[in-house]
Amino acid sequence: MRKFRTILALALVMLMAVAVLPACSSQTAESDKTFKVALVLPGNVNDAGWSASAYAGLQLIEKDLGAEIAYSEAVAASDAASIFRHYADQGFDVIIGHGYEYGDIAMTVGPEFPDITFLVTSTNIAQAPNVGSMNTLPVENGLLQGTAAAYMTKTKKIGAVGGLTFSSFFDPLNAYAAAAISIDPEIEVMLNVIGSETDAALAKETALSMIDEGADVIMYNANAAGQGALEACKERGVYAIASIKDQNNLAPDVMIGTGVCDTAIAMREVVSIIKDGKFEPKFYSMGVPTGCVYFVPNDAVYNTMSEEGRKAMDDLFDKLMKGEVDPYGMIDQYVPANVKVG
Repeated sequence: MRKFRTILALALVMLMAVAVLPACSSQTAESDKTFKVALVLPGNVNDAGWSASAYAGLQLIEKDLGAEIAYSEAVAASDAASIFRHYADQGFDVIIGHGYEYGDIAMTVGPEFPDITFLVTSTNIAQAPNVGSMNTLPVENGLLQGTAAAYMTKTKKIGAVGGLTFSSFFDPLNAYAAAAISIDPEIEVMLNVIGSETDAALAKETALSMIDEGADVIMYNANAAGQGALEACKERGVYAIASIKDQNNLAPDVMIGTGVCDTAIAMREVVSIIKDGKFEPKFYSMGVPTGCVYFVPNDAVYNTMSEEGRKAMDDLFDKLMKGEVDPYGMIDQYVPANVKVG
C-alpha cells in the first residue's frame, strides 16, 4: 500500500552558499549578525493544528537555519500592527504573520521597515520590496480527503466541519465535497463552518448533528476546535479524517488518515530563501509538488478501503504532483450552491 509521505529531497533541498570574507571587513560584521525570526500566531501553539504547525516550523528554522526565534500567541488582527512593530524595533530580520488576517497589516507596517522581510501565510499577497506570502494549499488536500471519504462511506452520507470563515477553511471543505461527488453523485455531503477555531463543544455538536443525519465519515479542519468533532466520531464509532497536522495516533480505531499541510517545512524553505538573500516579494505556492501537502493514511483503517479506492488515491496524488488537477475547477463543476460554503 502506497503512502503519501512525499520524499522531500528532490523538491526541497536548498543550497546554502557561504561567502568567505576578509576578517575585518564590514561584510564580516554583517555575516556574523544573528539571524532573527519572529512568528505571530492567531491561536495557541498547542492547538494540534494551524498554530501548532507554524510553531513547529519556527523550531525547524531555529534548528536548521541557526536562527534566534521569538513568537506571540493568540494575537488578534487589531493588535498585530503593534506586535509587528515591536519585533521590527527589536531587530528581527523576518516577521511571519501566520494567517491571511495579517496581510493588510504587513503591507501597512512593511514600508516602515524596508530592511525587514514580512511573510504572511494562507494568502497570496505581495508588496515590493519586502512583503511576500506563502500557502500550503489545503484545497489540494481537500480532494484527497474527499476521495478517501467517498470510498469509505457505507451510508453515502459524509460531513466536514470547518473552523473560521475564510478561504483556508472554505476551500478544503468545498474540495472535499467536489472529490466525493465526482466519484459518486449520489453521495450527500454536509459542510458546516462553525466560525471558531477554539470552540470544541460547538464542533462536537455540529459533527453529532451530521452523524444523526446519517454521516458515517467526518472530516474536520478546525484547529483546536476540531478535537470536538473527533470526539463525536469516537463516541459514535464513525470514521474521521483529520487536517493540517498528523493526528492519526489520536483515534487509531476510527481515523482514516490525515491530510497534512506541512507548514513547518514550507516555512523553513521560504525563510531559507530569505536568509540566502534570494527573497522576492511574491506569493510562494507550497502545494503537493513541493512536498508540503500530502495524505498520511492510518493503516489500520485505511487498508480496509477497497483496492479501487486506494488506487484512486494514488492516481489523484500523482495528478496533483504533476499539476494536472484544478481543485477550484472541480469545485465549480461538482459542488451545488446549496452545499458549497463561503
